[in-house]
Amino acid sequence: MSSTLSYTEEIVPIERIKEDDEFKSLVPPNNMKEQLASSIAKNGQTLPIDVDEDYVILDGYTRVSIMKNLNFKEVKVRK
Repeated sequence: MSSTLSYTEEIVPIERIKEDDEFKSLVPPNNMKEQLASSIAKNGQTLPIDVDEDYVILDGYTRVSIMKNLNFKEVKVRK
């Protein structure tokens, strides 16, 4: 028996993205945050944020935080 994983990518308003305190507590400190911030500022968002069906972040807390600080209005998500 095989199962197929599928996802969709979409662009959504950054306000739609939700944080989960339990998931967020699992995020290790990002020692590369300054480099990541300058990369996003220079190149924009290159990787989608992984979210569940309710737009709760599964992966990408640091990137979302940086994009909020840079006043991004929309983000690309992989749901």
